[in-house]
Amino acid sequence: ASPAVWSDHALRLLQHPSPRVRALALERLAAEPRAELDAAVRQLLQDSDLEVRAEAIHYLCGGTDAAPETPVGEFLRHPDYAVVAGAVRAISKYQWNGEGLIDQRFIERALHQEGSQREAARTAAAGALALVAPDSPLLSYLNPLVLDGALEVSRNAIRSCGKLQNRDGLPQLVSQIADSRLRHDVRQALIQYGDGIVATLDDYLH
Repeated sequence: ASPAVWSDHALRLLQHPSPRVRALALERLAAEPRAELDAAVRQLLQDSDLEVRAEAIHYLCGGTDAAPETPVGEFLRHPDYAVVAGAVRAISKYQWNGEGLIDQRFIERALHQEGSQREAARTAAAGALALVAPDSPLLSYLNPLVLDGALEVSRNAIRSCGKLQNRDGLPQLVSQIADSRLRHDVRQALIQYGDGIVATLDDYLH
């Protein structure tokens, strides 16, 4: 297809009612970014779906000559925590170097947000904890976030537990298996712990 036809097709995919389709379209487009799509992609920074926002940031950070860690800092400093959470998810998903981007001030500032920004800020913090050192005192914040009543907060805390193989979080992880919305995330997190937790899990489950 010609570039114009492909751009028209891509725009329709970016406006698709399914967030899964929107996210996959962005992931595909990131391999061949087109300047004429940048405005449409930037609009998706306000998408209701975290994965779509993360893929939009992945697309936008890949369209520069700099390493992605340089432009992603702009999104981590964004006043809208929904965008910040998307940036954190992109860093984690694509394994960008988060050194110097996530620190104690970032985590604690997010956790102290109230009002309309609270859930998105806690989602950002939950995901960002996966990027700190495994022995960081900041991980004391992680276990309560696993049990958070907001789905995306809990989901991202579960992912962080798995990535860090945080044994202190196992009781909270196991308790979330009962939630069908989180079951897949819990299973994926537990897989990351490896066989070494089998005996521990057996203790929790019996």
